[in-house]
Amino acid sequence: MLIKRLKLKNIRSYKEADIAFPEGIVLLSGDIGSGKSSILLSVEFALFGLLRGELAGSSLLRHGSQEGFVELTFNINNVDYTIRRTLKKNKKSIEQSAGYLLVNGVKKDASATELKSEVLNILGYPKELLTKSKSLIYRFTLYTPQEEMKRILFENEEDRLAILRKVFDIDKYERIKQNAANYNRGLKEKVRQFEGRIADKKEKQELKEQIVKDLDQTLEQIKSIQPNIELAKTELENIKKELEQVEKTKQKVDIITNEIKIFEIKVKSKEQSIKDKEEEFAVVKNKILLLKNELKEVKEDVKSKIDLVKDSISRKEKEISGLRSEIAALNAKKSHSNEVKVKINQLSVCPTCLQEVSANHKLKIVDAENLKISEFDKEISEKESKLKELEQGLLDSKNHLEKLLQADREIAVQKLKSKQLNELTEKEKEIEQFIEKAKIEIEKLALEVKNRKKELEPLLVISKTYEKIRTDFEKAVEKERNLAVEFASVNQKKSSLQNQLSVVEKELEKKAEIEKKLVKLKKIIHWIADYFVPLMDIIEEHVMNSIHFEFNSLFQDWFSMLIDDDLMSAKLNEKFTPIIEQNGYETSVNSLSGGEKTACALAYRLALNKTINKVMSSIKTKDLLILDEPTDGFSSEQLDKMRDVLEQLKLRQIILVSHEQKIEGFADSIIRVSKEEHSSRIL
Repeated sequence: MLIKRLKLKNIRSYKEADIAFPEGIVLLSGDIGSGKSSILLSVEFALFGLLRGELAGSSLLRHGSQEGFVELTFNINNVDYTIRRTLKKNKKSIEQSAGYLLVNGVKKDASATELKSEVLNILGYPKELLTKSKSLIYRFTLYTPQEEMKRILFENEEDRLAILRKVFDIDKYERIKQNAANYNRGLKEKVRQFEGRIADKKEKQELKEQIVKDLDQTLEQIKSIQPNIELAKTELENIKKELEQVEKTKQKVDIITNEIKIFEIKVKSKEQSIKDKEEEFAVVKNKILLLKNELKEVKEDVKSKIDLVKDSISRKEKEISGLRSEIAALNAKKSHSNEVKVKINQLSVCPTCLQEVSANHKLKIVDAENLKISEFDKEISEKESKLKELEQGLLDSKNHLEKLLQADREIAVQKLKSKQLNELTEKEKEIEQFIEKAKIEIEKLALEVKNRKKELEPLLVISKTYEKIRTDFEKAVEKERNLAVEFASVNQKKSSLQNQLSVVEKELEKKAEIEKKLVKLKKIIHWIADYFVPLMDIIEEHVMNSIHFEFNSLFQDWFSMLIDDDLMSAKLNEKFTPIIEQNGYETSVNSLSGGEKTACALAYRLALNKTINKVMSSIKTKDLLILDEPTDGFSSEQLDKMRDVLEQLKLRQIILVSHEQKIEGFADSIIRVSKEEHSSRIL
């Protein structure tokens, strides 16, 4: 397997990234916390999706983002695969949505589970991993997160052994033995069942004879019950008919009784209506008397007089306006004559002919203007006198109009009262008619009640027999039911005995066949217990020893290469626990220094990787290894040893995550990662 490209959008600290991975040793370099391990987690997510308890959507989707995706392109056996998985945030959680798989350019949309199934098939991983929360094979062969590098070393021996049994699929032999034991238990149970069924053969024969005897007695009992049932049915039918007739009468009684109640309710309702209307009649009559006292006789219509007075006022206003205009014109003319007098007295030379104006001429002009002024004054006096008369007449007309309008308003009020009086009088008649009609209806309803009660009397006599007939009917039903139950019980007993007889006869026929099967089952039980299960123990022990030998040999080689100390060596005990020998004394991993623990963990990791790849031949990820901070605590000399380790691995692609500068010297390619303002990017 070769990883070629990884695209990220809104994943952990990455807003967006497109990373190309070449062959050889590829170093992911950057400061602690810059986002190197996020790239490896993204690769795992692309392959297997979210892993419960290991890889959650909340730890992958960038904070504040609603959606993100990972797209991984890899090559296996010269076939390119591209897989995309998408994360979406909803109200409650972050979940995977549908993604797709691209194989040599052919796209296939798929759900998260379908994608995982496809990937397991492509990688050659066991199908049972589809329902597992995490892939142990991937974690122990391809990629182990940096915080889990040393964890397997510090697990207790039983837990570590259980994990390794799962990784190497050795626990399948235990499952096979368990299944075989369960199968044998099932066979033994069948043997016990068969022996039990054979053991009662004599009792079954005696039972058959007893069943035949009981069946004959039951048939005789059926013959004796049948006539009684027919008699009970006839009696029940007769009482039922009588009860139906009485029930019809009772129903009629109930109907008539309800009708009487309805009529009585209607009578009470009508009586209440009459009472209400009589109270309303008294109120209306009182209002009529009050209106009659208030109403005055309207003797004349002043509308026409108002119109005449309004016309007169309009004419007088027009005349006054005309006189005022004429007086104003005369005053203007008078003013003009006065101006002429003043100007002529001041004039010495004629402006037209330029001759001197004589005093005599001035006098003539002044006299003429005085004459005009005298005539103007006379005419103005006459018109002002007439104006005063008109204004007085206008005032009188307006006063007269106000009196007429007041009279008209009083007439309108009287007419309104007259209308109200007419309406109340009409209302009075309506109330009288309603009361009269209601009294007639009450008489009719009372007659209906009387007739219904008369009709009810003979029916009540019949309905009184209802309870007795009902009791007789229930007794007849109970009698018929008891006989029917007895007959059904006996008939059921007959059917049961016939069925039992059939079953017993068939069982007796099968006894011989069961005896033959017992012999065969006992042979199978013996073979599984004495041959098959011990064989599984031998195979399991052989496989476990083979794995332990391979694992231990590789672990010792890697350990001696990483820790070049003649006085220190390591080996695995029978439970795959690393045992350190120093100066001839055995010690545990806990006594090692930090760098030595890391070296031991790396040696264990590489040995486990090689062993798994050798044992599980179907895996297609053998030429790829991902190491996350494998040199934590290494000395300078150990870092130099790391170069030799990587060269000896001879893998097509190794992806290293490290912030050690020295490792850059033996990497074929370097992908530098930087983080600024909470956002990672590829330099």
